[in-house]
Parts: sequence; structure tokens; C-alpha cells
Amino acid sequence: MEKSARDAAAFERQSMWLQMLLRGVNESILTGGTPDSIEITRKAIDGFDGMHRVLLSDVSQKPLRDELEGRVDARWQAIKAGLAPFLRENAVSEKDAVLMAEYGRLIVEGENLITDMHFLSALAREHAADTARNTQLLIGLIAALIILGMASVQVDLYRSIAIPVRKLKALMADISGKDTGGFKSEQVLLLSERLDDKEKRLSSRIMDISELSESFDSMIMALNSHIGERVRVQGELEMLATVDELTQAFNRTKFEELIEAEIDRTQRFIQPLSIIIFDLDHFKMVNDSFGHLTGDYVLQTVASIVKAGIRETDYLVRWGGEEFLVLAPNADIDKAQLLAERLRSVISEHVFEHIGRITASFGVAVYSAGETKDAFILRADNAMYRAKRTRNRVEQAA
Repeated sequence: MEKSARDAAAFERQSMWLQMLLRGVNESILTGGTPDSIEITRKAIDGFDGMHRVLLSDVSQKPLRDELEGRVDARWQAIKAGLAPFLRENAVSEKDAVLMAEYGRLIVEGENLITDMHFLSALAREHAADTARNTQLLIGLIAALIILGMASVQVDLYRSIAIPVRKLKALMADISGKDTGGFKSEQVLLLSERLDDKEKRLSSRIMDISELSESFDSMIMALNSHIGERVRVQGELEMLATVDELTQAFNRTKFEELIEAEIDRTQRFIQPLSIIIFDLDHFKMVNDSFGHLTGDYVLQTVASIVKAGIRETDYLVRWGGEEFLVLAPNADIDKAQLLAERLRSVISEHVFEHIGRITASFGVAVYSAGETKDAFILRADNAMYRAKRTRNRVEQAA
């Protein structure tokens, strides 16, 4: 179960690298190709390639390996083949019809591959769930065998012990009721001397009963331990499936579930729904200058700051890399704008150990009736890219 849970988490990280790649390509189209957009794209390519190699060498489940070696490999190579213009400065233009057609192909291929990675993650989680169910069935079978065994023991006890014990009690009563002066020897007062061969065998059975009880207790303790381990692994699997390991924010898989539910609620009850997307400014400099451990510390701290600054009804999602998303139910554009401004201010005022202050750029959008979730997210994402042109600001979506 733990292996399948790790596979599911790895596939989710793969989808995050793909989202980061599409973000870099999109930023290149918006800016014409800058060092920042090239760095995002190149980092996403390296991240996906590295994780892909790990999965190919580590995944043992045949359905997952077949998907990786077949459809995923082919699609990934097709995407990489079209990325060359997006890895050079000032090499792309929205006026280039051929390039825009290639851009559209990359977006479609990327989204299809993201869907594939989500499918593989679900397949891995399903395998873990099957293992858990099989374990539960095994436990149930063992319990049934124990019950049958106990029933058999009870019948055997009644036949082999209870009836002789009653005879022994009668024999003891007979001995206690007699005048001991009438016996020739004290030996006749010993119970062991009054037992026939069958009743003597009963004495040894009593020790067997004690040992059987101890064995049964040991089995129950082992079963309890196994059940506890299964519950622990199931809890870890659920965490891996819904929570980003580094920041403890929700991951993209959980976000897909949340946004579908919130859009449905918005349409049924005519309530506003807003998205805030933000990206840490010059985060690459943090990793380059202070190392990735410091970068991880910054991401964890930012996640804690944002969790403390949003409402209990809001959801924080790690969107990819240094990019986060806040899903804000029942918040119109004005409330979302105020919330984004407050978060921007708190982040920019925080002093991070060793590195000082950092800033973030925010994009805010409110859901429009009938809009697809992808179009909704894209409007907030484009607003965030406009904010990145000057950094440390909040932009509303058109």
C-alpha cells in the first residue's frame, strides 16, 4: 500500500511539472520570451524528465509501466519536440501564425498528458485501495476461522472436559463427605489417586487450555497491530492524495475536486466564487543564492502565512513550484481584491531568516456564469502575469 501511495504522489508531482511547463510557455507568449520564462520552462523539462526516469525504474505494476512506456513517453517526446522556440530569448511572437499553431498544439498535448498523469495517479491509488480491501478480507477470514475454531474448541471442551469436570466435582463431594477414618491410607485422600486414566488426561488438558488462551490472545494482538497499520497507511495514502508534502497545502488533485463542488454550489445558490493566484517574485534567486533547502523553508513559511490570513472557508492550494492558489467561496471581486492585497502586504513585510524580505505578484478573478473552470483559472493566471511585469502588486482579471 505504501509503494502505491508513493507512486500516486509521484504522478501528481509529474502533473505539477507539466503545469509549470505550460505556465513557462504561456509566459513566453505573453512576454516574447524572457530569461524568467525560459528558466521556468527549462526547470519544468528537467523536473519532468528526472521524475519520469525514477518512475520508469521504480514502478512495478504492469498497467502503470505500460502507460509510462507507451502513451506517456510518446506524448512527452512530442511536447519536447516543439519547445525549442520557447527556450530562446525574444524568439516567439503572437503574430507568428505558425508558432501560434504550434503553441496551441503544445497546450492541447500538455493538457492531455496532465490528464494521463491524473489517470495514472488514480490507478495507483486504486491499486492501494485494492490492497487495503484484500487485507480487510484476509482479516475477516482469519476472524471467521478463529470463531469457527473457538466454536470447535467449545464443543471439544464440553465433550472432553466439561463432562469429566462434573464427574470430578462429584468425586470431590464424595470424598469430602466421607469419614477419613474409614480409609486405610492417606493416599486415598489424594484426588490424583482417585482419577482413572481418562480423568488423568484431563489434568494435562487444563495446561493445553491455558496455552490455547495465550495463543489466542497473541493472535488478537497481532490482528489489532495489523489493523492499526492498515489504518495508518490509509491515512498516509489520503494525505498523499490530497495534500502537498512540503507546504501541507492542498494539491492539484484535491483542487479539482474542490473547484467542481464550489462551481456547482455557486451555480445553484447564485453565490460569488473567486480565485487568487500568486507567484513569489525572483524565487529562482533564492534557490540559486541560498540553496533549495532555504527555498523549501520559504515556501513552507509563505504557506503558513497565507493559511493564517485566509478565512476558514477558503482553500490554499500549491499550484506548482513557487506558485499558489486561494479558492475563496462566497467572495466577490472586491472581497477577493482586499484579501489579495492583505496577503501581498503580509508576505512583503515578513522577514525571512537569512534572506530578508521577498514579495509576490497576485492575480484575482471572480467566476462568471457558464464559464468553464479552465477559463476561470486562466483569467486569474493572466492577471497574475500582468502583475509580474512590475512585481509585488495585485491585478484583477478582465
